[in-house]
Amino acid sequence: MVINEVDVIRWLHILAMVYWLGGEWGVFQTSYHVTNRDLSLDERRRHMETAYRIDILARTGIIMLLPQGLQMGHLYG
Repeated sequence: MVINEVDVIRWLHILAMVYWLGGEWGVFQTSYHVTNRDLSLDERRRHMETAYRIDILARTGIIMLLPQGLQMGHLYG
């Protein structure tokens, strides 16, 4: 079984896209708790910190999309 470079990069590209979109969805869902005035300020702050941590990881996914896409474009010609 031969593993091509383009197959690995394609798999990583799809994984990064899913990771990015999933993280963005997590931040979107967490934002409901941040804006909920029924929660205490400490609880809202905790949800904001969670959203920030998820967002940092989601940014990593979107940053990785460009170099992977450029490399695939180079390999495909």
